[in-house]
Amino acid sequence: MTGRGYTYELREVTRRVQQGLTESPVMPLEDSLNTMRLFDGVRAQLGVAYPNDAH
Repeated sequence: MTGRGYTYELREVTRRVQQGLTESPVMPLEDSLNTMRLFDGVRAQLGVAYPNDAH
């Protein structure tokens, strides 16, 4: 077993940074933003808020 959790993500980020890239074709920035928007929508529906959320 190679670590836990974010091992594969960290390896991908390391490879891309070493290549001088700012995002990965495996998980483009727009996909990451869409995922976060989805999570934000779920949190809003559940009424979950964090101290640093924009009001």
